[in-house]
Amino acid sequence: MKIGTDGVLLGAWARLEQAGCILDIGTGTGVIALMAAQRNPAACIDAVEIEDDAAEQAAGNIAASPWKERITLHHLSIFDYAPPAGYDYLICNPPFFNRSTPTPESSRNTARHCIRFSHEELLKKAALLLTPQGRFSLILPPKEAEELIRKASLLSLFPLRITRVKPTPDLPVKRWLIELSRMPVLPEESELVIEWQRHRYTAEYIALTKEFYLYL
Repeated sequence: MKIGTDGVLLGAWARLEQAGCILDIGTGTGVIALMAAQRNPAACIDAVEIEDDAAEQAAGNIAASPWKERITLHHLSIFDYAPPAGYDYLICNPPFFNRSTPTPESSRNTARHCIRFSHEELLKKAALLLTPQGRFSLILPPKEAEELIRKASLLSLFPLRITRVKPTPDLPVKRWLIELSRMPVLPEESELVIEWQRHRYTAEYIALTKEFYLYL
C-alpha cells in the first residue's frame, strides 16, 4: 500500500501540534510519520512497521526527508514494541476488515485485513502506550469504527472527536476519523466532503490537506 487518501486525511486531521512524542503504528511507507514531522517541528516521532518491503521503503523515504533526525523507524510488530516511556499521541491507519475475503497479495492483506491482530488487541496495546493525557487517532469504515468505539469504552478510551467523511455530497459516509482519549466527554462531531465531483475538491478538504500536496 502506497499513498492513499485515508492516510493523508488522518495525518492532516490528527491534532499533533502539541505532542512531544508521537508514535505512528503501522507506518507503511512512512507517509503519516513524515506528515507528523512536517506539522510538528518539535516532536520526536517513532514509526513501527512489520512488513519487510514497507519498512524498507519507509526507511528510504525518511532518510531522504528533511526530518530524518527526528523520525526513528522500528521494523517489528507493534506487539513486540516496548518503548521506555508513553506517547502523547498515537496515530494509526489500521487494517480495516475483520470478516471480509482477503486478496491474493499477502502484503495488501496485512495492510487492509485484520489477519495478525484484532482491533481489540490494537486498543489494548494503545492503552498501554498512551500517557494519561495522550490521544489516539484512527481512520476506519463506519461499521468498523462504531465497533471500535464500543470496544474502546471497555478499556476506558472514549471518542473526543469524530469526523465522518463522504467522497461526494451525494454518496454515503465511507470513513470515520476518530480521536480517542481517556476523558469520557461528549465528542466533537463533524462531517467532511472530499469532492464536489471528480477531481474538484471541496474548500474544506483543500484547507485540511493543501500543505501536503504539490498540486490540489
